[in-house]
Amino acid sequence: MSFHVCSQSFARSPLNRAIAVALLISSGSIAAQTPSTPQRVEPILVTGNPFERDAAGRAWSVLTGDELAQRQSATLGETLSGLPGIASSYFGPNASRPIIRGLDSERIRVLENGASSVDAASLSFDHAVPIDPIAIERVEILRGPSALLYGGGSIGGVVNAVSNRIPRQSFSQPSLGVQTQFGGAERAASSAIRADATLGAMTFHADASHRETEDLRVPEFVKPDGERAKHILNSALEGTSAAFGFSRVETGANGGFIGASVDTYRSKYGVVVEPDVTIDLKREKLMIAGERKFANSVFSAVSGHFAHTQYEHKEIEGSGEIGTIFKNRGYEWRIESRTAQYGAWRSVLGGSGENARFSAVGEEAFVPPTKSSNVALFAKQDGQFGQSLFAFGARYERSRVAASEVLDPAGESRFGPAEAKQLNLFSGSAGVTQKLSNTFTLHGNLSFSERAPSYFERYADGVHVATAAYERGDRNLPKEKSTHLDVGLAWQSGGFKSQLTAFASRHRNFVSLDATGESFVEQTEAGDTETFPIYQFRAVTARFYGAEWETNWRVIDRGANGAKLDLGFTLDTVRATNRLTDEPLPRVAPTRATFTASYRISGWHLRGQVVHAAKQNRVPGAERFVNEASDGTTRSHTMINLSLSREFQLGRMNGNAFVKLANLGNTLGYNASSIRSVRELSPLPGRGLRAGLEMTF
Repeated sequence: MSFHVCSQSFARSPLNRAIAVALLISSGSIAAQTPSTPQRVEPILVTGNPFERDAAGRAWSVLTGDELAQRQSATLGETLSGLPGIASSYFGPNASRPIIRGLDSERIRVLENGASSVDAASLSFDHAVPIDPIAIERVEILRGPSALLYGGGSIGGVVNAVSNRIPRQSFSQPSLGVQTQFGGAERAASSAIRADATLGAMTFHADASHRETEDLRVPEFVKPDGERAKHILNSALEGTSAAFGFSRVETGANGGFIGASVDTYRSKYGVVVEPDVTIDLKREKLMIAGERKFANSVFSAVSGHFAHTQYEHKEIEGSGEIGTIFKNRGYEWRIESRTAQYGAWRSVLGGSGENARFSAVGEEAFVPPTKSSNVALFAKQDGQFGQSLFAFGARYERSRVAASEVLDPAGESRFGPAEAKQLNLFSGSAGVTQKLSNTFTLHGNLSFSERAPSYFERYADGVHVATAAYERGDRNLPKEKSTHLDVGLAWQSGGFKSQLTAFASRHRNFVSLDATGESFVEQTEAGDTETFPIYQFRAVTARFYGAEWETNWRVIDRGANGAKLDLGFTLDTVRATNRLTDEPLPRVAPTRATFTASYRISGWHLRGQVVHAAKQNRVPGAERFVNEASDGTTRSHTMINLSLSREFQLGRMNGNAFVKLANLGNTLGYNASSIRSVRELSPLPGRGLRAGLEMTF
C-alpha cells in the first residue's frame, strides 16, 4: 500500500530503484525459510567511555539496529526525540536539532564519528544538521556531566552519529548492506547502501543514501491567520549522501588502525515559515583517524583524528534568485592517550582544537563574518575500589572569536567595528558509582563548566525571518558558568530493569534571547512596512531541574527461541526558569510519558506504544499573546504507534522487514520545544503507514 503511494517518487532516484530491485529479488523466498532469532547483545557505549566501563546507572543511550531503523526520520533531532530527556527543536520535518534536558543550540555537541559537525544549524532553527539518519549505523547520546570530555559548552549533552566510514577492523569476507524505507505522513522514499571489504592489509568502505519526501500531512489545524490546513506547505525534501573510506588494520596486542574518508551531503528542502523559500545545502568533509595499542607500556593506546569540513547553503527565493548564502569552513583535531592500569587507576590525557570561518552574504545576513577558534587540554581519571568507581575530569580551553567589519551601501558600519574576544575556560567534574548490591547501583556526578558566548550571541544585529524577530547580540557578554548535579539509582533483577535519574543545574550569565518590548519597522521593496519584535541576547541567571525514569520488565521469557513479552515505561520532566525575571525559559518540553509493549516470537516482533505529552503552560509572558491558533501554551496530546517486524536469514544474508503505523488516531499535536513562529504553522505528523526492509549480505 505505502509502496504504491510512493512509487513515483521512489522511482525518480536511480539509487532507490537499484536497491528496491535487489531487495525484492533477495526477499522473494522469505516465506520458504525457517527464521531464527539472532542473538541479542546489549549495546556498548563508546562515546565518552574510553575504559569501556559498565555504564549501569549512568545517563546515556545507544540507538542501533531495528530500533534506530524504526525511529529514523529526515532529521537527527526527530530521530532521537522521545528518548528520556531528549526533545527536538522541530522547525518542520526537515530541520531539527536535539534538545537535551531543556538545553539546546551551543550547549549540545553534535558529532559525526567523533568529529564536530561544522554547519550553521545552531545559528537558526531552519538550518538543518547535515547528517541523514539512514546513512548511520548507531547513535550515542550522553546527558549531563559525562559530556564534558567534549567541551564545557556541551553541558547539555553530546550526540554522536557513528558510521564505519573509516574501518576499525578487517573483514574475513566482503559485506554488503542495503536498506530502504517508504511511506509515512510525508510519503518518504529513502534508501541506503554500504559495502565493506578487506584486500590484503587494506580495508575499504563505501556508502550512499538518498531521501525524498513530499509536503507533510497533518490532522486539520488552524493557522495563526485563521486558515485551516491539512498539509504543511513547502515541507518537501530531497537529499543525497555518499562516502568512501579506507584504513590499514593491524591485529594483536600492538595493533591498531590508520585510515581516511571523504564524504559529501546534499539537501534541498523548503522553509515552512516562508512558502516560496528553499534551502540548497551542501557539506563536504575529509577525515583522517587512527589508533595504536601498546603492550607492556605506560600508555595502553593512543588515538586521534583530524577533520576538515566545507559547508554552504543558499536560501533561494521563489523566483530562483539567491537571497542569502551561508558558509562555514573549519577543521578539528583531537588526540587521546589512555594509560595502562596503575593500581586501581586508569587515565585519559588529551588535547583538541577547532578553527572555523563563518560568513553570511545577502538579504538575511544578520551576523558579520567571524573567525572562531578553540584549543583545549583535558584529562579523565577512573579508579575502581571494590564496589566503588570514582571518576574525575578536568578541561582547560582557550576560546577566541573575531568579527569583521561590514559596510552598508552608505558606507556605514553594519554590525560595528571589527574586534576579537578571547576567553580562558575551565570545566571539571567528579563522580562516583557505587554498587549497593547485586541488584542496585547508585551514581552521582557534580560538575562545573564555563562556556564562551557564540559568534551570533555576540554579534547578531538584524531581522531573523526564522524567528520572526529582530535579534540583537551583545559584544560584552561574559562567559557562561554552570554547576550541574545529577544523582541516579539503577535496579536490575532478573528480567526487570529500572533507572531513575534526577538532575539540577544553576547557570550564571546564561545567554537567553529575551523580548525587549520594543519593535523594529522595516520597509519592503513593495513600499509596505513590516513590524518585528526586538529580542536581545542577555546574560541572566537560570535554573534547570528535572528527572528521567526508564523501566523495562520482561513478563514472559520462554528461552532463546521462545516467546518474550516486555513492558516498558519512560517518564521525563524538566523545569527551566529565568531567575532574573522569575519567568519560565522558552522552548522547554513538557512532562512526557511513554508506555511500550513488545512481543517477540520466532523472529517476529510486534510492538505497541502510547506516547503522552502533557500541556505546556510554562511559557514566557512575551509568548502569551492570543491568535487564531493558540494563546502561546501547547496543549497535551496522546499518540499511539504500532509496528510489526520480521527478522530472517537467507543463507549468509540477515534481514529485517518492518511496517509501522504512526499516530494511529491521527491526533493533532504540537511540539512545545519549537519556536512559536513555526510551532503554529507545523504541527506534528498525522497518521502514516511506513514500511522498511534491511538486508546484510
